[in-house]
Amino acid sequence: VPRGQRGCWREGMEPKTCGSCGVGGAVLKCPCAAANYCNAECQKAAWKEHKKVCTVHLEKQIEKERAKVGADDISIGKAAFALGCKLKDQERLEKGKEWLLESLRIFKKEYGEMHANVIAALSHLGTLAQKQGDMDTMLDMYKQTLRIIPKVYGNKSKQMAGSLTSIGSALSAQGNYDMAMAKFKEALSMHKKTSGEDSKDVAMVLGNMAVVLGKQGKSEEAIRMKEKALEIQRRFLGGCDDDNGAIALLNLGISYTERKMFDEAKGTLEEGLAMVRRIYQEKHSLEGRFLRQLGSLATEQGMFQDALQTYVKSLAIYKDTKGKESPESGIVLSLLGTVLGKLGLHADAVARYEEALEIKRKTLGEDHEEVAFTLRNLAVCKNQYGDKEGATEDLIKANEVYKKVGATHAAAVQVATMVEQMERNLERSKTWAAAMQSAMDKNLPTDLDLGGGAGHDPANND
Repeated sequence: VPRGQRGCWREGMEPKTCGSCGVGGAVLKCPCAAANYCNAECQKAAWKEHKKVCTVHLEKQIEKERAKVGADDISIGKAAFALGCKLKDQERLEKGKEWLLESLRIFKKEYGEMHANVIAALSHLGTLAQKQGDMDTMLDMYKQTLRIIPKVYGNKSKQMAGSLTSIGSALSAQGNYDMAMAKFKEALSMHKKTSGEDSKDVAMVLGNMAVVLGKQGKSEEAIRMKEKALEIQRRFLGGCDDDNGAIALLNLGISYTERKMFDEAKGTLEEGLAMVRRIYQEKHSLEGRFLRQLGSLATEQGMFQDALQTYVKSLAIYKDTKGKESPESGIVLSLLGTVLGKLGLHADAVARYEEALEIKRKTLGEDHEEVAFTLRNLAVCKNQYGDKEGATEDLIKANEVYKKVGATHAAAVQVATMVEQMERNLERSKTWAAAMQSAMDKNLPTDLDLGGGAGHDPANND
């Protein structure tokens, strides 16, 4: 590894390795947060190389260059694009978005819309939106690329396949599984022709298709496809660490958990977590996602204290990388509520669910399946805690959301059954509380659910 880049993000060495001498336990951090050093002498020795990738230095250089050549010069556009990509990869998403939008503005002014650089800026903005959980923006950015790519690269190009894959990921996240699968199949056919049957691109699309199959309840087919994707990734990487390889391990670990293949799940998830920690020097949301799934695995095994500790670690990473009010933080808070409920700490569980619900409504909207899922679990917890009226209100709200999004899975059917039973009971009872109690006694489970929401969903490939 070149001097100056030894301690950098995505370098692959053990955490806090000095970017100059390579010794572990380096405590001095560069302001860009991508490199660590033993002391000022080591930092100075590494600067010649590190300044090429230091985002703080690069931003200062762009500002100096703007003063010389003007804000619209193409050199500023290219530098802004490179800086935006680095910030995006380091998960400094708002700053990355700012620079990518600036590069897009300059590229369009210099080249017009039909240009490869415009496609690149739109694609990275789409990926950034995905990291922020903004699937509508992601979909819009990649739809824009679909209008440009045929004129620049052709209708059957690798670039077209990549955009179709990203659109499929956005559609899958929105619950449009049939449309997502159609896009993935189209992309898979193109990648096989342009890159070969055993390419990294083929493995990535197979992984995304497996995610959809899992959400459609086709778990055995999903596992086979994920194992095939991982096999291709391993051949392609040849033992090296890579994001897509880690994601393939994560998705396979999720499927093993769902099939109650706990030993296989633990081994696969721990392998992927170790890979992520080698890739990223600092905290990264993908590490949070692996910890979240290991927490779910521990919950499935009845190891609730282990699950609680793992979820707390996952939440801390999400707060640092995604923000305190990100969808990911909301999901982990909901999972913490589940574990606290299983430990009999119902008041604490209700508090976590309500915190999660506030975040999910703010970030995902009122009519989102994650909101309904949390309301359903909150109703179970309130019922166990003795708050029958509160449980009634939450179940009715959950049912309304499930109806709006057209959900048909087990959790949605269960909620609809309870609400229908309450409505029938109301004809014979004087109060909703009495009607609710009868319906709850017959239909409401005594256990909290992990499945059905994004708290248990597979990861999409970027």
